[in-house]
Amino acid sequence: MGLIFGILFAVVGAIGLLKKHRLLGAGFIIIALVLQGFVIADTKVHWGTTVTTEVTKQKIEPVANIKGNQLMILKKITRGQTHETAYVYKDKNGNRESFLDKHHAVRVVQTNQRQAYKRRQQQQYHYRNQFLRWLFYGGTNEGEVKHQTITFMVNQDWTEVTPSQITKVKHQLRSAEERQKMKRAVTSQFRNRLKAHPELAKSQSEQTRLQATITKEYLKKLIRKA
Repeated sequence: MGLIFGILFAVVGAIGLLKKHRLLGAGFIIIALVLQGFVIADTKVHWGTTVTTEVTKQKIEPVANIKGNQLMILKKITRGQTHETAYVYKDKNGNRESFLDKHHAVRVVQTNQRQAYKRRQQQQYHYRNQFLRWLFYGGTNEGEVKHQTITFMVNQDWTEVTPSQITKVKHQLRSAEERQKMKRAVTSQFRNRLKAHPELAKSQSEQTRLQATITKEYLKKLIRKA
């Protein structure tokens, strides 16, 4: 309301000056400028507000899964002089979603949790009471965001990749030569680990699990090198 009163005082001051009530008109204009100054300053100083923090979590799924390697796509977007990154993943229903890092701090952190999440921590300005909200109307908006951090909480099976990396890996895996190379590498690693842990040879399920783990590790390196 300080903004509205500022406009009203400016109008009254202008009328006063036009009707040659110079002192009165000048007084109203000075008051109008002070009120306008307070409102404008409030957009930076945020008088009469408190900051609240809200945290929400959303389950997310990978865009693709290659033998246990769960992929999140990172797309670089250039708009004029602005460079942004889009984080592409799927929601819990399997629908693709993307999040732009424009005006947000974005982190990808590794956790021990099986389920991956997108965590949003948002700080907002709120006026302490209705009078202050009324007084600084036109300055800080009620609920205005001060800061927002997005954290993708994923386990060690997740890898961030670019679209070109995915294309290259798909091409490599279609190659008979690459598949033979992978088969030889996995077989060699499998034999070496059985030698180091002979107890695994007694369990077929453990051997199957070991082979799957080695295959996943090989593909993870292939994806990161792409």
